[in-house]
Amino acid sequence: MKNKHALGPDSDRVEACDEECRKDLYCDMVSGHYYGYKDCMGLPHIDFLNDPGAFFEVLADPWIEGPKPY
Repeated sequence: MKNKHALGPDSDRVEACDEECRKDLYCDMVSGHYYGYKDCMGLPHIDFLNDPGAFFEVLADPWIEGPKPY
């Protein structure tokens, strides 16, 4: 957590990181794209109520490539 703010304005003040915070940091580090982050966090890909960018995702759908099933 301290390395996330290295030489930044919050580098001297590192707050406690609970389970949800650790999950967010983990998903941020291991995900290479937006949908990967959402999958890791257990969030739906399109969520109009909680994600203001969802509308643009729907408009650009033919050009945005989601995760491929393995």
